[in-house]
Amino acid sequence: MNRYFDIKRFSSLLLSDLYLNLRTSLIALGAVFGVLVIALIGLSFPGSDPEAHFVLYTVTFVLGGIFIASAMFAPLNDPRSAISFLTLPASSVEKYGSRFLVSTFGVFLGATLIYEAAAIVAALIVLVFGGGFRPDLVNPFTLANLEVIQSFLVMQTWFLFGSVYFRRHSLIKTLLSFVVFVFLMAIITFIFARLVFFDQFDGWQFTLGDNMNGAFSLRVENFFEQLVFVGEFVGNWLMAPFFLILGVLRLRETEV
Repeated sequence: MNRYFDIKRFSSLLLSDLYLNLRTSLIALGAVFGVLVIALIGLSFPGSDPEAHFVLYTVTFVLGGIFIASAMFAPLNDPRSAISFLTLPASSVEKYGSRFLVSTFGVFLGATLIYEAAAIVAALIVLVFGGGFRPDLVNPFTLANLEVIQSFLVMQTWFLFGSVYFRRHSLIKTLLSFVVFVFLMAIITFIFARLVFFDQFDGWQFTLGDNMNGAFSLRVENFFEQLVFVGEFVGNWLMAPFFLILGVLRLRETEV
């Protein structure tokens, strides 16, 4: 048996985590279901924006995922539950991996099922009051939804790491760290632009002068295209593994 990862041990831990999180989230799930039913009834009236369903569905699993991921390692904050958690017969990789799956694919699947059920109930209520039965079921596998899901998976690694790294108020501290990160990226981007377009700056002030021609516009366009490409590559392919590795190391450090 591998002491770092064993599929049977991991499967048992994953099922246990799913059950415990479902049991402790029943009240919240009921509240979300009720809000969705009311919102979907409102969206059933003529003239409602079809894009509102995409926004409502996205908000449902993104916000739910943020709150759940931020609470994944809350047991470490209580001495009694911390002992039970730290003595689980599983490795750090298995513990962290299980909670990652629960807070990503588990949340996505749960939010999708709740949304579909709420859409059917809302359609039945509208039918009772004389409307047609047209449940606004969502297709989670459209291109737009898949792009949101990809960003969601990356985002969850950030909040999951915040949950294991910060001992108190992990959600607030993780959000603040995200704001600081965005601010630092803006500064780095400005400095990089200062180096690339050095001939357009007077000190630190950007000046167009007489250079706003086709060649300069193309130069600016290429700069931002490359910037977006690098940002997407780092965000989609490097950030998630980075925070997953950091999270496992932080959890291992806590266990020691």
